[in-house]
Amino acid sequence: MMRPNLVWIVSLAGHVAANGSCSTWTAAQVESLRSKSQRCVVYWSQHKSGGRTMTSSIKSFQGCHYACDEGDLNRTLGRCQNLTPKCNEAGSDEADHLRILSKGFVQTMASQKDWSPAECAWITVSREPVSRLASALFYCRETPKDQLCGIQTELWWKRATMRDMADSWGNFLFRELLLHPALSSTAMGVLNKTAVCSHQSDFQSDFRATRTRYWQVWRRELEVHGCGDDPQSAQGAANLERVLRFVAEGGHFDVWGLLEEFQETMARLDCAVPVKSSSRGLYGGSSTWKELTAQHHVTHNSESHKDVELAAIAEARVDPYILDRLAADIRIYDAIHTAFLGHAQPGLNE
Repeated sequence: MMRPNLVWIVSLAGHVAANGSCSTWTAAQVESLRSKSQRCVVYWSQHKSGGRTMTSSIKSFQGCHYACDEGDLNRTLGRCQNLTPKCNEAGSDEADHLRILSKGFVQTMASQKDWSPAECAWITVSREPVSRLASALFYCRETPKDQLCGIQTELWWKRATMRDMADSWGNFLFRELLLHPALSSTAMGVLNKTAVCSHQSDFQSDFRATRTRYWQVWRRELEVHGCGDDPQSAQGAANLERVLRFVAEGGHFDVWGLLEEFQETMARLDCAVPVKSSSRGLYGGSSTWKELTAQHHVTHNSESHKDVELAAIAEARVDPYILDRLAADIRIYDAIHTAFLGHAQPGLNE
């Protein structure tokens, strides 16, 4: 069994000094980032990582908004296609507007010239894996038809435990990152439809059914091509090392924040991607990201079961079964966390 580094078990909220936001970059880098953020902003919304709050906040920006979500994805091309803008700013010339791309599959667009990290400011927020897993479990109990819940039935969700959720989701962040064009081309090994991975998915028989969510299709594709999301396989281990290098190099993100370091994440966004720009672009009716996200905060009714959820998280963090199934995500999160604490944000994609 793979034993992950458990540095995240200790609460580090507030550990980063508040003055670390702009000292993360040089003055020239800040100027470059702000210049990009006045042209276009790309926000990768990671499920159960403050995504709805961030997306709702970003929707208040004046400009032309594009969504790259499951329904926009061309599964053959492996990226979103035929994106239609919704502009909330006066004027008819789309080229004059700030462009904003958001939702859960924007990482697939990184190689597209109009949305490349060299052209746009790229931002995202990650969450500690066990907390994310618990949040998804309790959310799916109430909203089982959401895409992140997959093909499981309402009855299944009512009975599901954290172990069941760990089996169903597995290394969710690992697979999300493997969709990035810098990683997807090498993510799959040799096709073997009879391959048995150490933690097999539970939807082999109908994984191409119309109701199957794309994350499940992607997981099954990786399974039959070398168990690519299983760090105990040769292909999965190689994929994980590539992802860890990708993260260490900034992952093409100018700001890669953490939900557990929310205040500092907001401060870095204030520095690199200001909510207000005196010349053009970002304006959400607030002067800071902290104010903006407070106005658009979404809880999904989590406060109604918070004590039960926290107890489930505490139990899961010492459960070898769950830690084993999230081993890759834990290593990736540790790498993101380490980079964040070290103020390493080399995602200045000039």
